[in-house]
Amino acid sequence: MTLQMIKSAFYQSGLGSMLTDNADISEPVPTLTEDGMVQNFFLYMVDPEAGYFSAPFARAGILPEEKRVIYFTSCYDQPFSKPPEEILKAEGSFTERFLAYEHYKRRFNATEHLFFRDCSKPEKRVVREYVEGLQLVTDPVMYPFYAEMAPEFFTWISRNID
Repeated sequence: MTLQMIKSAFYQSGLGSMLTDNADISEPVPTLTEDGMVQNFFLYMVDPEAGYFSAPFARAGILPEEKRVIYFTSCYDQPFSKPPEEILKAEGSFTERFLAYEHYKRRFNATEHLFFRDCSKPEKRVVREYVEGLQLVTDPVMYPFYAEMAPEFFTWISRNID
């Protein structure tokens, strides 16, 4: 499933209606569950003009093929390492991340079918390119939240990267 289809499923699941003008969603990060491959997101506030983010205020997981919400949890109930009211100063450029998005999208789409498989040497290069793309579109202050949200995915990455 493409990145665009997964993000569209997030909005079609009903979760998109919960976002206010300054709220945004993370990039999806998968986990394997008894329901199948769940795409996980965190929700946070952003002020690109001022260059600030909030720490995530909610977590959500969907089955994109079904547009079904598996969970939606406040970060007060299932906290990240920083509380939702903490304000984080952006360390990177919003413009550079925006310009890198097409590269990331292509890398995600080329890698998604490999998630949680044992990869061959050529496939490991593709996984590395995906991770590099994710890092390009994610501000460094926000990147640690991805590993907190789906540690098993990042364990898989560490085993399947060249």
